[in-house]
Order: sequence, then structure tokens, then C-alpha cells
Amino acid sequence: MISKDELIEHVDDLATIVERQIGVIGEIVAERNRQIEKEGWSHDHDDKNHIDGALARLACMYANPIEGMVYQEMVLGWEDVANLVKRKDPRRNLVIAGALIVAEIERMDRAKKAEAA
Repeated sequence: MISKDELIEHVDDLATIVERQIGVIGEIVAERNRQIEKEGWSHDHDDKNHIDGALARLACMYANPIEGMVYQEMVLGWEDVANLVKRKDPRRNLVIAGALIVAEIERMDRAKKAEAA
């Protein structure tokens, strides 16, 4: 049986983990909001222009290291990819990728809802 002190220690560890994850998720949410508000990538824009998984592919570009860019450009066939991908530091790139994944999931959910209607 776990003692009260051990249980408190485990709860404190769990609280620290959750707090850290909430912080990262908050960064992704803030980035997604920035993409909508500052960049103009609205839900309507995504629904009309990115029905082919483009948001997920763009997220992959941000998530991969720079060395992977040439391969990705060739495979994806995006000639103007340099204009789309505005790389920051590796951690920031992952936050941007996370926000793009959220955008793609939201787009898919809206499309599924529209199909069901």
C-alpha cells in the first residue's frame, strides 16, 4: 500500500507534468489563433483552399529539420515552399507544426460535419 507521503509525491509529479503540457498546448493554441488573426488563415480559407491535406503536409515541413526540406519540396511538388515555410528556431517550428495539425483536424471535422448535414 502507498503511504500518504508517497501519494502526495506522485500527485506533485503528475501536477508538474500536466502543468508543463498545458503550457505547451497553450502555445499551440496561441499560434493557431495568431495564424487566423494575423495571417488571415481563416476556417473559411482552409475549407476552400486546403482540402487535399496541404495543412498536414505543411506541418510536416515545419516539424522536420532543415535537411529534409529539399526532399519534401520534391515529393510534395510545392514550388513556392520557401514562401510558405518561415522557419524559426527548432522548438518554435514544432509549435507552428502543432498549430497546423490542429488546423487540419478542425478542417476535417468541419468537412465531416458538412457531409453529414
